[in-house]
Amino acid sequence: MRTNLSRFTVGFSDWAWESVLHKYEGGAAPMFPQAWQVGRYLEGYAEREPKEEGEEKGTSTDTEEQELHSEEFDYLLVASGYFSKPHVPDIPGLSDFSAQTVHSSSLHNEGDMQWLLERAGSHGGRLVVIGGSMSGVETASALATHLSSMNFTPGVSSQVGKAYEVHHICSRPFWTVPYYLPHATPRTDAQDGSLHFLPLDLVFYDLSRRPPGPVEYGFGPASAQQVTRVNQYFQGLLGSDYKNVGEKVFSLDDGLSEKVQPSWIGIDDDYAEYVRSESIRTTIGRISAVHVSETGNARIHIQSADGNTTSIDDVAAIVTATGFTPFSSLHFLPADVLTTLEFSATDAFFPVVLDGKGSTNAQLPDIGFVGFYRGPYWGVMEMQARNVAESWFRSESGPELSSSAEAIEEKRQERETVREFRNAGSTLQFPMGDYVGLMESFARDVRVSRSPLDTGGWDGPVIPARYMDESCKKDENMNGEAQTTVDSLRGVLFPEPGSSSLAMASATFRALHGTWRFTRTPVNEDRVSGTMTFHPRYPSSEGYEKEYICEECLESSDEAARSVYRLAKEGSTPYIGIWDVDLAEDPNSAARFSHGLCLAPAKLDKESGKFVVHATAGAEGQDSRHEYAFQLEGVTIPSWTCTASGTNGSTKSTTVYTRL
Repeated sequence: MRTNLSRFTVGFSDWAWESVLHKYEGGAAPMFPQAWQVGRYLEGYAEREPKEEGEEKGTSTDTEEQELHSEEFDYLLVASGYFSKPHVPDIPGLSDFSAQTVHSSSLHNEGDMQWLLERAGSHGGRLVVIGGSMSGVETASALATHLSSMNFTPGVSSQVGKAYEVHHICSRPFWTVPYYLPHATPRTDAQDGSLHFLPLDLVFYDLSRRPPGPVEYGFGPASAQQVTRVNQYFQGLLGSDYKNVGEKVFSLDDGLSEKVQPSWIGIDDDYAEYVRSESIRTTIGRISAVHVSETGNARIHIQSADGNTTSIDDVAAIVTATGFTPFSSLHFLPADVLTTLEFSATDAFFPVVLDGKGSTNAQLPDIGFVGFYRGPYWGVMEMQARNVAESWFRSESGPELSSSAEAIEEKRQERETVREFRNAGSTLQFPMGDYVGLMESFARDVRVSRSPLDTGGWDGPVIPARYMDESCKKDENMNGEAQTTVDSLRGVLFPEPGSSSLAMASATFRALHGTWRFTRTPVNEDRVSGTMTFHPRYPSSEGYEKEYICEECLESSDEAARSVYRLAKEGSTPYIGIWDVDLAEDPNSAARFSHGLCLAPAKLDKESGKFVVHATAGAEGQDSRHEYAFQLEGVTIPSWTCTASGTNGSTKSTTVYTRL
């Protein structure tokens, strides 16, 4: 499992990822850290804190040895976790299917996926994922990848994954966003007309997307016009081909209908192509009932927004990717405090009414909140902690520094806005999702200045390391950590000219997923046509991030050729490697390295007006070279060519690939 935001956003201002992984692993910091690496990051951050005398890391006592005692404190900070308890929807009949129902939080790796299939039974059937937010998209895609891997396991000829189907049930349309997105930075765009791919958060949190002047925090229900603008932004960013794939799960509204809904998003590299190939079958609606049959499988009924009901039979297992509830994180607060907070035990979006951008309630000045909201974390939580500390410092320092009547009225109005938002029934995926607005407005509140990037007038993206507290800036070590992160960010935004790009390689590799029609024109030979399909599977060799089995079928032949495409991990080159497969030996194993691709940023082709990614590849000891040209349209590749030539430059063949 990886974070769905980059290491620049998933981190604190004064602790660089480079320091953590160098200390623990001696390797480079990944762009999207894995869960265990996030754990190491937090461990390293905690180790920097001074320990009280007698306190040792990792000490604990057995429950039987603990005794209850009471102490009095001046302040209480509620940082008990918003996503504290898995939520399972109350669907009639679901409890009767509990043996084959799991929450998505139970699925972490390949072993967990196999465990789910064992519960579903070897006879196969449909695997149903419920939930249309982040975890629903990730879970459906992870299951599809597991089934595809089962079909192309090295050393195994049977395709047992074909006995199952993945169905995804979600209550609303949504966009699925890949990890890397196209973004033309002002400097590179002005210099050479190139287009880079960046981690999605660096694109979304770019300050240049905001209007000139101070950045204000946007909070409240979205209007139909705002929703339409967001939808149009995604359509332009992702491209029409990607949108057409998503037509099965998303329809662009003109903004004139009262039924328009705020856009929800999921983050995943493979979901859209799984939908295109029908490896994931998506249905918009809500499950109204589950009926267990005599065979042990189930039938589910789905009610659409227009009131129609459809059914899915032969359901072998259900995954509830329905998120978490925050209510148990507040159980320790007394009833009168919960009443003041206007606590709701049913509203997962606004369980309490807070001001201070989710960090305080002015009616309870001795209680503060950190991380008790739905939205991006890390940087905002750090700002919330600073805001709470600032307010408590003012109250301790005397009435001259305490909140003014104007500030008290602003907080009252903020609580009223939250109350109105709650009563309207929030349909926003993340009610506090304006990350840039939160960071900038918090920075003004706590008097933290954003550090410049020295990028020639471009403000660049918002990341926590750019918002160092003044006291931390005076600490040489802490300031050095922030500078390490900012320098790393600058290297990603402005890579060395001609350097190979992991982001471009990742985006290109992702876009190959699926089936292509090709026409190959060998020199002095007849033209041949066929299809080429890239099947995802788990990497079969260490050192690689992703892998495809590529199956090439000629129209004029019943035989199929195979190859293995691999995406290398960070720090390795070439980033995309291609291996030949010996069908007689093992149709699912890489036999001989063919060639590797190093991809530079996309360049604008003046004739077509499209951005094109070029790569020249060869392998030592071979008598051929391969020249690739991938045409970009948003985040997709509608077509690409591969020209094979001899070492003397003579062309052997040209192959043109287009989406099937």
